[in-house]
Amino acid sequence: MSDHRVTYDQIRKSRLVPDDLLEEVRQQTDPGDGEALLDELLRQELINPWQAGQLRHSRTRFYLGSYRIVDSLGAGGYGQVFLGRTTLDPSNLPKNDPAGRRMTDTAIKVLPLKNATAETIQKFQYEIAVHRSLTDLNIVRLIDSAVDGNVHYAVYEYMDGGTARQFVGLQDDALRTTASWRLATAIVYHTVSALKYLHKKRILHRDIKPGNILLSSKGAVKLTDFGFALPLADGPTYELPTIPMPADQETDFDVDEFTPPQPAAEEPTEKEQRKIKGTSDYLAPDQIQHPDQPSTAWDVYSLGCSFYFLLTGIVPFPSSTLAQKIQAHLHSDPPDPSMFNRHIPHEISRVIREMMAKNAEDRPACDDELLRRLRPWSASALEIAEALKRLRDAKSGSPGADEPAYGEAGLSYYSAQLSRNASVWDDPADDPEPWSATERSFWKTLRNILLWGVALPLAALILFLLLHR
Repeated sequence: MSDHRVTYDQIRKSRLVPDDLLEEVRQQTDPGDGEALLDELLRQELINPWQAGQLRHSRTRFYLGSYRIVDSLGAGGYGQVFLGRTTLDPSNLPKNDPAGRRMTDTAIKVLPLKNATAETIQKFQYEIAVHRSLTDLNIVRLIDSAVDGNVHYAVYEYMDGGTARQFVGLQDDALRTTASWRLATAIVYHTVSALKYLHKKRILHRDIKPGNILLSSKGAVKLTDFGFALPLADGPTYELPTIPMPADQETDFDVDEFTPPQPAAEEPTEKEQRKIKGTSDYLAPDQIQHPDQPSTAWDVYSLGCSFYFLLTGIVPFPSSTLAQKIQAHLHSDPPDPSMFNRHIPHEISRVIREMMAKNAEDRPACDDELLRRLRPWSASALEIAEALKRLRDAKSGSPGADEPAYGEAGLSYYSAQLSRNASVWDDPADDPEPWSATERSFWKTLRNILLWGVALPLAALILFLLLHR
């Protein structure tokens, strides 16, 4: 944090608190002490710690159009994402707004000024154009897009449950060994539904991974990030607006200062990828070998890799270098995910094996048949919502939400299994239909009644008779 001391004028210029309310709070503190005023605003929850930090760094611009910037959600690729709040939708419930106005949360993707070249602006507008044409319930909704001065931004519905990758990081051992496979299957089920819609429109996503699958606190699952989306040869075309390059002018909303972009650790450099677009842990073999021959089978393979991660907390090929990952995608099979979690049904392992088939023609399509196979094993939206709430309540403030759930121990186990057998997929008989939670509870109760109510008294009677013979 800088040594800069906040002044009253800076707080007023930020427009974070209405003038009349700000003046009322000011009367409660030393009129000349901006820091004391800032602390009091924090105490009364009229601003949040992130906003206070920005003010302490002399940043006073918190609006893009009608959207107020509330917090930073992260950065990746060439864009940054912020939590925004707006009054555009009056149907939403109040959100602790000082003026009592009805607010709604949004996710605002911003093109940082330093990245605003003619090429990146065109890519940004292309992503917006693709997303605007999509209306499926399992795809994040685009709300708005605009240019404010020299800042390009797009506004999306806010998914308050975070990413599927973060969801895996939150899971505890108990959940991971019992219910996690049903939750993972549900996430994949809804993503298959989104891909079914996309592929029918002849659009390839090209970057399917847990970090691009979002959850809501109500259990909804939605696909996002169409920065690499590619219409196939018989797919749609998009007309992009002609937008001039940003002028070299001073601006008090420089998002590069809000949150410095974080390095995308999973993303190979453009030089390393050549023409390949995607994330190295989820690249299909044919995507690597023939990047100029796009196919919907690429998305299926990437989703299979994502399914594997959601079940185990480990990517299928956790090699240390890009070259090793590529060789593994081309030539190796990962261990059966049930080796990490014995509760995973054989049918789920079989689906993953098919989705990750080296030959694209052997992979299933994202269609009604794949949905039919996944449906019996999927958790409900209510189960996802309850698990997410329980995990967030238990792990709030804990580090490592973005880290693989199994950590070093899991990777060591993975390495041992992989070295013991390079291809451990098997093909067991079909599993029975999974029992519901009610059925499992009933049989457990019946077992306990028989054990404690019949077996033990009978054993006591036999012992009594033996002793009194």
